[in-house]
Amino acid sequence: MRSLDALLAAAITAAACNGSTNPTSVPFAFTVSNVTTPGTPAPQFTATSGAIVIRARFITPTPCFDLAAAVRRNGSTLDVTVTASARPGGACVQSLGTFDYTLTASPIAPGTYHVVVRHIGDATSTNTTFTGDVTVP
Repeated sequence: MRSLDALLAAAITAAACNGSTNPTSVPFAFTVSNVTTPGTPAPQFTATSGAIVIRARFITPTPCFDLAAAVRRNGSTLDVTVTASARPGGACVQSLGTFDYTLTASPIAPGTYHVVVRHIGDATSTNTTFTGDVTVP
């Protein structure tokens, strides 16, 4: 009986902890454009009523890449992952690909959020991470 009580207590504790730390998907809009301007401007994090907007630049090994994004929220942290994937087949110009993107996560409840943006497959390094805090009115 004692082991059953211990097992039940462990299951309740795990369930309580699990509910408070599970990241949830957040709806978002993601637009990408090829650019020819040089440089790598710093990412911008801004907030509007009910939304967090991220503007950043992503450099790929060639212009023959596609970008995809995922957004997850865990409490007051918004985790954004932008991943570059090479397009299959065909010849490609052997120069860096430069993409600017805007990601708008919405709806976001009012409050202060810590935003973490990860670039996976960035040509400037294998993985690049940017962080910032924003307050949604």
